[in-house]
Amino acid sequence: MTFSRLLVRNSWILAKFAAQRTIFANIRLMLEFKNVSVSLPDGNHSAPFSLIAEKGELVCIHGGKHTGKSEVLLSILGLRPLRSGFITFDGELITHEASPYFRRMMAYVPQYMPEGRIEIREVCRYLRLDVPNDLEDIKDKAVSSFSEQELQAILLRLALEQKREVVLVDNAFPTPKTQELLGKLAETGAEVIFTHEDDTLPCDKLINLEQ
Repeated sequence: MTFSRLLVRNSWILAKFAAQRTIFANIRLMLEFKNVSVSLPDGNHSAPFSLIAEKGELVCIHGGKHTGKSEVLLSILGLRPLRSGFITFDGELITHEASPYFRRMMAYVPQYMPEGRIEIREVCRYLRLDVPNDLEDIKDKAVSSFSEQELQAILLRLALEQKREVVLVDNAFPTPKTQELLGKLAETGAEVIFTHEDDTLPCDKLINLEQ
């Protein structure tokens, strides 16, 4: 199916979301997970879970390697189909077709950054994060000139300044700076969902994929 036909087919969905955006302009939205499970590379699937993430909460997705942590974040973004269950954003089902609308209210900090002579501005453009004037001096620098912790802190700061409703962080580093920024994001009312291999980072709710 061509993109134009897909757009026409789902025009009623987009129109509905556009109308609701006006209604909910000043309301913090809520993510709900119901019996959610994701497929794993080895053919198995993650342990199903149900949870409601509300405004101002820090939610940790905990599990070892290859337990589906990153896949859950991609499913929230509408980029990976679920094995079972569903995810809603303020009562509206997140689907592949509707996900572009929802992603405008989200910020995503991936676990892995591109290597080589890729500039900060290119990473921010890909993640749809604007670079503010006070960070103009770094936007032309190569990603390789920063440590992984520094890059994560930069992207978290951008998400904080742009007041996204939902912030997804894959493999949050257990550093004081990262924890400070995660806390500040929650203070603004954002729903912050981060992954980590253990459950030592402070959070309001914990999703254990190893059950």
